[in-house]
Amino acid sequence: MTELPLFFVRDLRARGASTVLADAGCFTAIRRGVRVPAAAWQEADERARQHARARAAVGLRQEGVLVGESAALLHGIPLIDGLDSRVHVLARAGVGSRSRNAVREREFAIAPEEVLVDGVVVSSIIDTVVDVARCSGFRRGVVAVDDVLHREALAARDPEVMRDRLTERLSRFGSARGVRKAREVIAFADARAESPLESVSRVEMAVAGLPAPRLQHVWTLPGGGRAVTDFDWPEHGLVGEAAGRAKYSLGASGVTEAIFREKRRENALRLLGPRVVRWEWKDAIAGAPLIALLLAAGLPRER
Repeated sequence: MTELPLFFVRDLRARGASTVLADAGCFTAIRRGVRVPAAAWQEADERARQHARARAAVGLRQEGVLVGESAALLHGIPLIDGLDSRVHVLARAGVGSRSRNAVREREFAIAPEEVLVDGVVVSSIIDTVVDVARCSGFRRGVVAVDDVLHREALAARDPEVMRDRLTERLSRFGSARGVRKAREVIAFADARAESPLESVSRVEMAVAGLPAPRLQHVWTLPGGGRAVTDFDWPEHGLVGEAAGRAKYSLGASGVTEAIFREKRRENALRLLGPRVVRWEWKDAIAGAPLIALLLAAGLPRER
């Protein structure tokens, strides 16, 4: 991630540059008293922008610990179902929770551990994920927990150790609001999920009462070679593929070749017997289109 440079008006005024640069349209104000180069802001993605807002909020306060959504974004944890435009910070002792000037100050019964990410003090990844699981909807929580478990697997570490650490941290909140749901989120999460699309799909399947799929099964293809599928139900002869992966962001020729490879792969899978269905983000996030597709493909409702 490219870090956006911040310019504090107090510093610009000290150099006599604030009014001239602002009038020239060189800056974009991201908070009262903080600006970034306008061209860089236009090119930045949402994570870079949120990172800049968070650094701006902390810089104006001269202190602060980012928590909740703001910490999640800096940790690179995917968040779905909308973002709060406010920067989430740990409330000062004795202040309590409140919102003002696009900053949400949050009071925690148990103070989070603090770490440094991209030069900003944030709650630890364990505290951050537990907070998202407690304070968000079920599928948003699953997306976050799936992500951190998958990171452990990619790093050749046992994801169950991370699950245990999340569960232990959650247990310190006793019977506080959101704990029961967070416990269910952590139990449901799976390190084999490779994207938010797969996580959301799995949640929607479970909510609809469909049979639980097998994840990331390795198939030996006719004539040699292997294929790994996102989902499959061997007892129903069905393979499910969540489309829209990063492999298609390859330029026109690269996309064409990737599509041909996927088609050849699907044809090879069909020679082994299973039917193959595919869906996109819009189907999974809406829920009903995905479930209708799977029911039409022959999956039964178990409840």
